[in-house]
Amino acid sequence: MRRALCVPGEPESRLRTGAGGYLIEVRPGELDADVFIEQVEAGERASTVNAACGHFERALRGWRGRPLEDVPLGPELAAEAARLAERRDGVRERYFGLRIEMGQHAEVLPELRAFVAGDPLREGAVGLLMSALDGAGCRAAALELFHATRRRLIDELGVEPGADLRRRFQLLLTGGAAPGGAVIPGPGDRARPGGAVFTAAGGRPDGAVVTGWGDGAVTGRVDGTAGPRYLFVGRERELRSISQGGRFVAIDGMPGVGKTALAVEAARRLRAHARIDLTLSVDLHGYDRHRPPVDPAVVLDEWLRRFGAHGDRLQRLDVRALRAEFLDRLAGRRVLVLLDNAADERQVLPLIADGSGSLTLLTSRRRLTGLPGADHMRLEVLGGDESVRLLRAAAGADRIDAESDTAADVAETVGHLPLALGLVAGQIAGSRGWTLHDHLDRLRAHRDLLRVEAPVEAAFALSYERLTPGCRRTFRLLALHPGRRIDDLAAAALAGVSTSEAARDLRVLLSANLLRRDGPDHCEFHDLTRRFALRQAIDREPGHARQAALSRLHAHYAHSAALAMDQYAPYEKHRRPGVCGGGEAVHSFADRRAASDWLDTERANLVATAVQGTPAQAALLSTLLSRYLDSGGHYRDAKAVHARAAQVTGAGERGRALARLAAVH
Repeated sequence: MRRALCVPGEPESRLRTGAGGYLIEVRPGELDADVFIEQVEAGERASTVNAACGHFERALRGWRGRPLEDVPLGPELAAEAARLAERRDGVRERYFGLRIEMGQHAEVLPELRAFVAGDPLREGAVGLLMSALDGAGCRAAALELFHATRRRLIDELGVEPGADLRRRFQLLLTGGAAPGGAVIPGPGDRARPGGAVFTAAGGRPDGAVVTGWGDGAVTGRVDGTAGPRYLFVGRERELRSISQGGRFVAIDGMPGVGKTALAVEAARRLRAHARIDLTLSVDLHGYDRHRPPVDPAVVLDEWLRRFGAHGDRLQRLDVRALRAEFLDRLAGRRVLVLLDNAADERQVLPLIADGSGSLTLLTSRRRLTGLPGADHMRLEVLGGDESVRLLRAAAGADRIDAESDTAADVAETVGHLPLALGLVAGQIAGSRGWTLHDHLDRLRAHRDLLRVEAPVEAAFALSYERLTPGCRRTFRLLALHPGRRIDDLAAAALAGVSTSEAARDLRVLLSANLLRRDGPDHCEFHDLTRRFALRQAIDREPGHARQAALSRLHAHYAHSAALAMDQYAPYEKHRRPGVCGGGEAVHSFADRRAASDWLDTERANLVATAVQGTPAQAALLSTLLSRYLDSGGHYRDAKAVHARAAQVTGAGERGRALARLAAVH
């Protein structure tokens, strides 16, 4: 060993005999771990990005594989190896962040992809890859990476992405550049463990809940009713508890168990008994994998508009001031606030109604324990008798009563979940040639093939299979809609069929409970149904077909918006570009009132279509809608649309979009 460890030119071996073993003399600069730490510390002290990047590169250059990977590890060595690996990965994040800050987006992609592939749940690395993809002109891939990571975090860990990753996603959606990299931490900065301190210009300082696509686009239903009417049976004990309980009831339970239906039914009964004057409701998108959670400030802004406040004043208020204004407006009113699909306490707290005559109903998939004064209600699946009653009400009493024992087995097979029972009832009602036992056999066969969420998934699969090929295609493509509410004309544009064909398909999907009615002219998905439909679209529709569907939808909205603006602001018609190409799927407007009503109704869809479309598509909608968004005080929406339009490559169009964006600010 002494001969093997002899260094040429040195008089004696580095190996020393010591008490209880041997020591190797290591001189300064010879131990790779020491060199690594020295270079990292030099990088942290560097005053310029270039210098820091050079030190971090030299620090990483000596790494080959895992620390001590060819050494048997006891507890102490294993802990040291883990510490070194985490330090290395943190430095890699800083290094890639600096290179992105220097504009080397495309150059870092291969290394960043390999980094993320090795640790796909490391959010700092995922965020950097999103930034690099966006900077390299692959924004769609960056958005898809966020969705894939969010799905994986929920499926494997049961958690949502952290604030930094959500903020990056928000900036991509609103057309801003995702925060590219690191800043060199100063004495007062606190870096995240294993990562850099990232800049986040434009993000909310607390990072609690991201804004999404703008005020109209993400607030969902904000109106004087409690939402869609559901077929409802049972739950009398829960309804009495809500009616006799306190001023704040928080309902939690698994997906598909009927939380929203219970809250809507409770609101309906309270209004029927004249205990409530007004209902304000909103879907907070807390568990929608394809939309970020809704910012409470956005909801308050929209509600205050309903009370007559104007956007010019509201845009200057933060969430605390908005809540104070909201509570002032509620004074003396008996208001029910329905907060559906809440993500966490921070999203909910600013929206709670306060007053002796008011009531707040909240639904969430998990119990939100940090809500002061809340009466918590855990909603379980329906009982056996209630499940059969729901089947009788939805599929017809005669068919269910004729095979009551089989009906009970059907309910058991789908786990007594109301969402799954509604889907099965739609199948039973639409297939007179089948017995209940036929349905039961098919349902069990599908369930046995599935591994997760089996009751609901099996019901989805059966309902989907019973559709005609054309109706299946419409169902798949509807899931691509960037907004929430879909009418006949938008459905026709997405599917590329006539309005009459689209209306027929929507009726079939409604009867099968694969869609639900939202007002007289619109339909919407349950979030689980949308997820199933989107998987079908990705699996069965090639990428060019999905893109063609979205292009048709944009043409529909652009043409309809142009016609609406011709009535809304006819004196500026000569300044707006002529638009055509919407085909049959285009609205027409008799006067300014009709145009204004349509713009208000479809504002969410128009904004979402602009922000999720190409910069050129956003630029067209930015030009068309500028006057409406400005005069209506919809400044958050205007910022989102104009910011996305400013990404267009043409200098003239980009300059006009930037001018509109500056005017809004």
